[in-house]
Amino acid sequence: YGESILATTDAGYRLDPAVVRDVDEFTDLVAAGRGATTTAPDQAVADLRRALEMWRGRPYTEAEDAAFAQPEIRRLEEVRALADESLLAARLQLGEHEEVIADLERAVAADPLRVRAAAGRSRLERRGHVGAPGERAGGRHPRLGAHRSAASHRGGRSE
Repeated sequence: YGESILATTDAGYRLDPAVVRDVDEFTDLVAAGRGATTTAPDQAVADLRRALEMWRGRPYTEAEDAAFAQPEIRRLEEVRALADESLLAARLQLGEHEEVIADLERAVAADPLRVRAAAGRSRLERRGHVGAPGERAGGRHPRLGAHRSAASHRGGRSE
């Protein structure tokens, strides 16, 4: 984006127009992907992956200490989390159960209180794609187990 994402003007600060376009494109792709998760999961996966490829770390790091930037930073971080969760949901719709298990576990481990990731893990369990946490297809699976830990943080609820 050049030297700075912020330009100082007589009226205050102005975001670089390239940043504004990127934010708009990111949020549009996430909205389109989330909307297509159940009806067109292949398109949802493409849109959500494209959006997530645009993510380059914490948004607006140059202005992260400024009070005016905080709501937008939180909003964009939430949109990113929703994109991650929706991508996993779309991949589940496409039948990528085995491939999604490790991603779900990483999501639950990273944020145990985020319900959608833990709920996705529970849906796989209920559908028989994984057994009780840590078990699958008649044997123990060494990567599973974060789900119960997340449930205990939420007061013992499985979802």
